[in-house]
Amino acid sequence: MSLKLGNEYSKQGLYEKALEEYENIDKDSPLYKHALFSMEYIRRKIGRSSFSTTNQLSTMDKDIVRQQDPFYSGLTITNQANNVSIAFVTDNNFVVPTSVAIASLINNRHEDTHYTIYIITDSVDNENKKRLCAFENQNVSIKIIEATSDRFASLHKHDPKAICVASIAALLKFEIPNLIDCEDKILYLDGDILVKGDLKKLYDTDVKGFYAAVAHDTGKLYFQHEYNTQKYYASYFNSGVMLLNLKLLRDGNVSERLIQTKQNMKSMNLMDQNVFNVVFGNKAKIIDIKYNFLVLNLKRAQNKYTIKQINELFNSQYENLDDIERQAIITHFSSKDKPWKYFDGLYSNEWYKYFLKSPFKDVVLKREWRQEMPKQLKISIIIPVYNASKYLIRCLNSVIHQTLKEIEIICIDDGSTDNSLSILKGYSSKDCRFIVLAQTNQRQGAARNRGLDIAKAPYIMFVDSDDWLEFDTLENFYDSMINNNVYIVIGDASCVIENKTLSDRANVLQRYYDSVQKPNGIHQFDGSFAKYRSAPWCKLFRKDIIDKYHLRFPERLIQEDEAWHWYYFSVIKDIFYLNKVFYNRVVNIDSTMTQRDLNNINVLDMLYILEHIYDYLQKNGLYEKYHKQYEKYFVAHKNAILKRCGTDQNLYENANNKIQELSKIVKISEQGSTVFISLGENGLADNIFKRHNLKSFSTPYSDSRSNMDYAIYLESTSYKDLLDTEKMKYDSVGKVKIIRSTSITKADNIYSESPAKGFGIYRDIISSTKDKEALKTAIQTMSELKNINEKIVFFYHYRVNNNFNLKSIFQKADEFLKFHSKKNKPFMIIFSQKIISNKFDRKIIYKKITPNIHFFEFHTKQAWSGDNPDLFLAKIDDDLIKEMIENVKNIVK
Repeated sequence: MSLKLGNEYSKQGLYEKALEEYENIDKDSPLYKHALFSMEYIRRKIGRSSFSTTNQLSTMDKDIVRQQDPFYSGLTITNQANNVSIAFVTDNNFVVPTSVAIASLINNRHEDTHYTIYIITDSVDNENKKRLCAFENQNVSIKIIEATSDRFASLHKHDPKAICVASIAALLKFEIPNLIDCEDKILYLDGDILVKGDLKKLYDTDVKGFYAAVAHDTGKLYFQHEYNTQKYYASYFNSGVMLLNLKLLRDGNVSERLIQTKQNMKSMNLMDQNVFNVVFGNKAKIIDIKYNFLVLNLKRAQNKYTIKQINELFNSQYENLDDIERQAIITHFSSKDKPWKYFDGLYSNEWYKYFLKSPFKDVVLKREWRQEMPKQLKISIIIPVYNASKYLIRCLNSVIHQTLKEIEIICIDDGSTDNSLSILKGYSSKDCRFIVLAQTNQRQGAARNRGLDIAKAPYIMFVDSDDWLEFDTLENFYDSMINNNVYIVIGDASCVIENKTLSDRANVLQRYYDSVQKPNGIHQFDGSFAKYRSAPWCKLFRKDIIDKYHLRFPERLIQEDEAWHWYYFSVIKDIFYLNKVFYNRVVNIDSTMTQRDLNNINVLDMLYILEHIYDYLQKNGLYEKYHKQYEKYFVAHKNAILKRCGTDQNLYENANNKIQELSKIVKISEQGSTVFISLGENGLADNIFKRHNLKSFSTPYSDSRSNMDYAIYLESTSYKDLLDTEKMKYDSVGKVKIIRSTSITKADNIYSESPAKGFGIYRDIISSTKDKEALKTAIQTMSELKNINEKIVFFYHYRVNNNFNLKSIFQKADEFLKFHSKKNKPFMIIFSQKIISNKFDRKIIYKKITPNIHFFEFHTKQAWSGDNPDLFLAKIDDDLIKEMIENVKNIVK
C-alpha cells in the first residue's frame, strides 16, 4: 500500500506525505526500485534532492524505471534540436561565481537556443538554491541536483603552494554520468568562466567514440609537470570545459575509475584535472582554444610562449593573443587572481557586468585591491565618459593629484567611439584606485548608476569627463562634511568657454554656475529646489542617504540630473556651502548643457523626468510636503517644453497630450494655471512678481515703460516696429540710457510726460545682437500667449498725474484685452496710488470695472518712485501688495 498511497499523495501535491510513504517501503522489495525514483522526483520538487540513493540501482534497473517515471520523461529533451544541456558543480563558497557564469551564458544565448542547466550542489543552502532557480524562463530550464562530496574528503590534501584553488566539491565532476543519468551528452563548465557567445555549435560537436571533447591546457606551453609531459603531453587538456559523452562514460563505469585513480595518485598538484587526463587518455577529442581560453594565465605569461606555439597546438591561425580574446566563446579564469576577488584585476569589470545581471547582484562581494590601496576610502569619484578623449587626461589628472588620497575613481565608458576607453585603461594600469567599467551607450544616468552600484566610500562625488577639479577640492569638501555632519556639501563652479562660437554666451552660462552663491557655512534646506543648481557635479553626497532611499538616476533620458536633484534634496535637512570655486565646468559645442541651451533637447525626455519626480515623491510619502514646489516646477517646465517644440506640430501635439495626461495624474488643473504679465509705466509689476514668487514670462514689456496707446499699437502690428532698429533711438531716463521707439511720439494726455514719448526698453537692441535676440524670444513668448490655455493676468501700474482719467484707461484696457481673448479670458489688474498724510489711513480700495478689468487704489504715505530701491519696490507697503495679490488670485479662480 505504501507505493500506491505514495503515488496518490504525489499526484495531489502532498509531497511530504508521499515521501514518508515511500520511505516506509521495505528496501528488499522489488517496489523499492520504483520508490527510489519517485523519491528523487519529490525531493527535487521540494528542493531536497539527493541522487545518492539512485546509484544503488543497476544500469538496467535505471533504464526500466526511467521509462515509467514522470520526472525522467519530463527531462528527456535531448531530441530537441535546439537544446543544449549544461552542468555546473558548486557549493556555498562558489555559488556566486557560478551564478555569474550562468548569467553570462544566458545573456549571450542565441534566441533559438534552449538551455537545460543542471546545477549539482554540495551543501548549498535553500536561499541560494532559490536564487539559482530564478534564472529559469521559457528558454532556460534549471535543475538543482543535491549531492555530497563527503566521500571525497580524504582524496585530496591541500598544499598551500599547489596550483589547485578548487574545493573538494569539484570532485563531484567524477559522478556526473550517474548524477545526470537522464542525459547521454552534457557540456560541463567550471564556475570561474564567462560565456560570451552561444554554445550550440560547441554542444553539437561529435563525441562518438570519445569520452569528451576538450581543449588543450595552454599552461603546458610554459609550465611543465609530470602529467603534461612525455606520456600525456600530446593531449593534456583543461578540465574546466568538457563536452562529456555520458552514455559512453556510464557504459565504461568511468566514474569509479576516476575515483580510484584519484585515490591512487600521490600528486596533489591539481584537484581533478590530472585524473581526467590519466583516465581519458586518447579518448579525448581536442576542440578550439576559443572554447576554453585561459586568459589570466596566458596574459601573465606572455613572454614565455609564442602565438605560433598556440597555433601549432590547436591547428589554428590566430594572429595574436588579442585575436583569440576577441573570438573567445568561453573565457576561463583558471588562476588565483579571480575577478570577483579584486576590484582592479584583469576582467574584473567585465565579470562585474554579469554579476549585476545575476540573482546574486545584491550580495556584498569581499573584493580587494591587487595593488596597494588606502585602508579606508573616504570618497568615491564617479566619472561617466563618452567620447571625451580631448579633455579626459586633464580631468583624470586633476582627480589623481588631489590632496586627499583615500579615494576610488570609478570611470564608466558609455560606449565611446574614440580612444577614451584606452586612456582609462592606461590610467587603471598605473593607479590601483581606478575602476574602469564599459557599457554600450546608455547616457549619463545609466553610467552614473553603474558607478553607484559598486562605490565603496561613504561619500560620493560626480565629475564630468570634460571638467576638472582644483587640487584641494576633495579635501575641502570632505572636511566640511565630516566637521559639520551635514547632508550635502556644495561649492562654486567656474564656467570655462573653450569654443569661440559660444563665447558670446559666456555671461549667461556663468550666471547659471553662480546661481547657488551663498555665504560660507551651514544653510537649512527650506524646500526651495530652484535655489540650487540641479547638476550633480561640484557636490558631495552621502552614500548612506543614497542607499537608504535607493536613489538612482533615470536612465536613457536627458536632464536626468533634474530628477536626481529632486530625489536627493527632498530628503535632506541641511547644506554646507563653500563660497569658493572648486570646479571648472567646461562648456563645449558637444556638451549636453550646450545642446540644452541650443534647444536641441528631446522634449519628451523632459516630460518623463517630470513623471519620474512625481512618482518618487509619491512613493516616499513626500508629495504632500513638496506638492506646491512640484506644481510650480511642473507648470514652468510644461510651458518651456511646449515652447521647445517650435514649429514641429506633431511634436507639439505629442508633448501636449502627454502634458494633459500628467496634469490629471498630478492633479494640476489647467484652469488653476495663471501667467502674470507686467504692462506698466515702469518695472514695478515685474518686481512684485519676483518678490511674491508669481509665475511670469519675460515679455517685451518687462523692465520697461509704456503707455496703453503704444501697447495697443504694438499688439496690432505684431511687434514688427519693435524689431526695426531704424524706428528706434537712444534716449535717457535720468542717468540711464534706454531705447525709444519713434513710431508713436504722442499719446492721450492722461499719462506722465516721459511715457507719453512712446515705449522704452532697457536693452540695447540697436547695437547689441545678443539683446536683440533676447527681445525676439520675448516677442515670441508674448505671441504664443494668445494661443495657450492658461489664464493671463496683465498688471498695469498707473502713475497718477494732473490729467487723471481712469475712465479712459479702463476703455483702453478693454481694447487691449481683445488681442488676447481668442482662447482664454484675460484679466487686467490696474493699480494706482493716492498719497495720504496719516499712516493709519493706509488701505486698499478695490473696484470691479468689468468681469475682466479690476482696479486697486493704494492709499500710502509715500510714492513708489525715486532711486531708493526699497521705495521703488514698494517694500514699505508689502502688506498691502500681498492683500492685492490674494484678491487677484480669488478673482481669477
